[in-house]
Order: sequence, then C-alpha cells, then structure tokens
Amino acid sequence: MVKGFEFTKQARQSESVSFKYNDSGQKLIQQIYLYQMKKIAMIPARYAATRFPAKLMQMLGDKPVIRHTYDNTVATGLFDAVWVVTDSDIIFNEISSNGGNVVMSKKSHESGSDRIAEAVKDMDVEIIVNVQGDEPFVKKEP
Repeated sequence: MVKGFEFTKQARQSESVSFKYNDSGQKLIQQIYLYQMKKIAMIPARYAATRFPAKLMQMLGDKPVIRHTYDNTVATGLFDAVWVVTDSDIIFNEISSNGGNVVMSKKSHESGSDRIAEAVKDMDVEIIVNVQGDEPFVKKEP
C-alpha cells in the first residue's frame, strides 16, 4: 500500500467514487456517488413459433401483442433501454415504425436467451432482463 495514495473510479454519467488512503494504509472514502449500472430489457420475438405461429402479431385491442409488451415494459420506467430482438421483418417493422428499439437477429437460435446473447454481445450494459414477448400485461409492481 502506498501511503497517501488517492484513487478515483470513473462511473457512468460523470459520477465518481474517490478513495484516499491515510498513512496507516486505511481506506478513507473522500466522496462517493452512486454508481449507476446500465440496465436494459430485451424482448426476444420469434415470428414462426411452433405452437402458435405469428402469435406476437395477433391484435389485442388496438395493437399487436408484441407492441403491448414493448410499450408496457417501457412504461415500467425500470430500464435505461428496452429492445425487441427478432428474426422477423414483420415484427421488426412493427416496432421500428412505432418508434421502438429493435434489432434483427439470425433465424437459427435454440432459445430466446440465445437470441438475446447475439444482440447484446457488443452492448455496454451490466444488467439484462429477458422479458417474454407474449407478456403484454407486464407492469411495475408498487
């Protein structure tokens, strides 16, 4: 331990955590700001489901199931970003034409988690929540 050593860790949004070590080597917190981890919701959305093909594009009231899921996930306010990851041009166009975040994946994935893994591999995030595309009534509980 170097006496009088000062350390600063840069965090998101120009926040920092600063430590100073005294002559005895004890770590003293000089100033601390909450480190905010970036958290996103990823909604895997496959069009060609085996049990119910195109179920995410079925109308539920005034919009398709996938849009309800996306909009309600955004409305929770829990995430820095919400993304739909799909292998379908139909779903891609539905989300993007309504101002949503969407990314196209390859078609051959064994699971929605694999589809998400492909989509987030180059994203700078700490927490990824997998929201199922057929959960149109998702909401934040008080």
